[in-house]
Amino acid sequence: ANDGDVIMVDASPNSYGDIEITKKITLQGPGFFLVANGIAQEGQTTAEFGDITIKKEGVKVSSISAKRIEANNYDKVVITRCWSRTMSIYKTSGAIVRQNYIRWRLDTDYATNAQITNNIVSFFSSSDYMNGLNNSVVKYNTFIFGRAFYMSFKDCVIEYNIGTSLESNTDAEI
Repeated sequence: ANDGDVIMVDASPNSYGDIEITKKITLQGPGFFLVANGIAQEGQTTAEFGDITIKKEGVKVSSISAKRIEANNYDKVVITRCWSRTMSIYKTSGAIVRQNYIRWRLDTDYATNAQITNNIVSFFSSSDYMNGLNNSVVKYNTFIFGRAFYMSFKDCVIEYNIGTSLESNTDAEI
């Protein structure tokens, strides 16, 4: 692949495995939750990956399913419409994380100028995964907490998010 290429991946019953992205490309899949949304395609599956490690500024990943999507230390990364157990934009600037279903955690430590919008993030297991987010926008997300959770933001716009806890007698406040 060359910088600027769009790589379209088909749905498959088998995982594409772990990949490392070292070129400024767009990785485009068919989407996820296809059957639940009444979308018929051959096989009724998605494009599934193991770990996706982004090692280039400006990479775009959209409409795939992955065990983990990591864009640590690379700026202007765009991750949209993906399903992932974990997602990380650690020490990035200008990342866009939009319309994803993140099953376990979203790591934003030391990220700046990020846009985190319209995501569903559930089942956090620790108290530090959304820590140290700076000068960013966090809007229209749903956060589902598995247990006590701590968020730390500095100079961020935080609006119209929903938070709930799976533990009884626990209120979530965002």
